[in-house]
Amino acid sequence: MRSRATNPRPPIQVHATADLRLGMPVEKFLATWWLKRPLLVRGMGGSDFVAPIRPDDLAGLACEDLVEAHLHTAAGREPGPFAAERLRALPEQGFALEVVEVDRFDRDVAAVLDLLSFLPRWRIRGVDARFAATAAPAITYADPAGCLLLQTEGRTSLQVEQMPPAWQQIDLQAGDALYLPPDLRATAQSPAAGLCLRIGFAAASAGELIEAFATQLAYDASERYADPGLAARRDPTAIEADDVLRLRHCLRSWLQLDDATLARHFARFLSTHGARHLPAPRPRPLSATQFRQRLARGAGLLRHPFLQPVNTPARRGRRVLALAGQEFETSARLATLLARPELLAADIAPLDDAERADLLQWLNLGLVGFLS
Repeated sequence: MRSRATNPRPPIQVHATADLRLGMPVEKFLATWWLKRPLLVRGMGGSDFVAPIRPDDLAGLACEDLVEAHLHTAAGREPGPFAAERLRALPEQGFALEVVEVDRFDRDVAAVLDLLSFLPRWRIRGVDARFAATAAPAITYADPAGCLLLQTEGRTSLQVEQMPPAWQQIDLQAGDALYLPPDLRATAQSPAAGLCLRIGFAAASAGELIEAFATQLAYDASERYADPGLAARRDPTAIEADDVLRLRHCLRSWLQLDDATLARHFARFLSTHGARHLPAPRPRPLSATQFRQRLARGAGLLRHPFLQPVNTPARRGRRVLALAGQEFETSARLATLLARPELLAADIAPLDDAERADLLQWLNLGLVGFLS
């Protein structure tokens, strides 16, 4: 009698529950699937799933100047922004509209990231949205850092490479999600109209990190290469062992960064990495008196949509907050608050004078603005 073979590979399809949106504990997902293999999660959005954005709202965003949008038709890819008349003239079939980083502009789409709250926020590039009409041009996903596809309306049919034959064809229905690890290719077809969100992950290359860190350190490094006790050379074009030791001594601040300094450089890098727009200072700075008056009237603050706050420890329990490539030492309370896209009047009311002074500084730098 043939013994039953065991399959050491984990399943690639699971069903979400109210308590386990990934169909398993987060720790199990991170240990077994994260960066390693694809995972199809049926019902990840939950039984009461409601699409966070509708096709008409997506079309409205595609007409805005700050928004990156693309229209895909049989004729090719057309960049936005678009005139409303252009989008209204589209046929019922054969096109797809894609808008990049919709979470920067739509609160309901940004709330989808709560599904991945176990990840560092700086590991998430943003949420792109793609509405594909029936028979839209196919699109291939192959993100270098991986992505999560979440179907919000209709249906998407995917051909996924490097999967068992029985699973090469996957149909995503509303609320279903597919995790794709880095560089795994999946081609999406549109047998019916549908809207799919792509949560893209961010991972800088070593080259990007080295270039950014070297630029940061260059502003602080004042030491020059020196060679006291230089011995006479027979070959004036040769680099000898003593020269390399002197070079290492000159670059010791770069080659021997302590963990705290490295973390701060990393935070500054992350605060601008991938940003398509950076804040600009207010044309007319607000005075402390004017700021107090606005707060007294119940004003709230809105973080710049392309701002990515990153913080590291500082002395006495405070935090060093990296914003748009700049560093600010502030309270841990305020650093936590700025992780939110909005600070309401109730959030600002308990802050002390020093914390409010930090907010005023960030307001005048354009890092935050008043809620309209």
